[in-house]
Amino acid sequence: MHKVKQPEILDSLIADDKIAHLNTSGIIRLKDDYDLFVDDLKDPDGYIITKDDWYIVYYKEEAREDVLEMAVEKPRKFSGVHKRFFDDIREKRKIDFHEICYLYYLEADDFNYKEPEYEIESLTVEDAKVVDEHYTYQSEDDTSFEYIKKTIQERPTAVIRDDEGNPISWSVVRDDGSMGIAYTLEEYRRQGYAAAVNMELLKRTIDFGLMPYVHIVTDNRASISLAERLGFKRNGKVVWFATK
Repeated sequence: MHKVKQPEILDSLIADDKIAHLNTSGIIRLKDDYDLFVDDLKDPDGYIITKDDWYIVYYKEEAREDVLEMAVEKPRKFSGVHKRFFDDIREKRKIDFHEICYLYYLEADDFNYKEPEYEIESLTVEDAKVVDEHYTYQSEDDTSFEYIKKTIQERPTAVIRDDEGNPISWSVVRDDGSMGIAYTLEEYRRQGYAAAVNMELLKRTIDFGLMPYVHIVTDNRASISLAERLGFKRNGKVVWFATK
């Protein structure tokens, strides 16, 4: 595998199936601190892209062995990897943990925007603490808190507030371009807040120049139902996992 600094080397590969590369495209667009490795410097058929300590892999059959050799050389964490690649990797390394998700996406031409019946604002840095408190993957140190602050500062968000200005329902765009970290306080659920927040965030994501997409754990029926009501289309399964 060859380390490269020119992400445009992937243009042709991504153009063949934009949906399959949504997280890669998001990282290239939104992050500066990532590393990119390709199997061929002229016409790549596979790649590995890393952000922080997470890896994404993609390959056609021609690049399978090259990509897998690097992917399995030591324990790694993988984010949003298509299930067929997960299946290949787990044949070669033991799995530490894994979470299977559906990939949902929405093309701009298919988006049917409806004006929310609630006032939708954007999150502020002052809201980061409450968002982090309700984050499924909140860290014991300040890592998740700092990540959420940066997310609020750099990318689209949407929030509904109570009469005192406190966040009660919110959603954000993560650093791979996906919509997520969505949450509605328990006492405010089943009132249409989540639908309104995510409808508005869809519009803001498209206006920001991204194709909206989400990874939803396969047994999360409430989120699946909401995504489908908003017009998202399902495109197979992706896996978040780590190897031993």
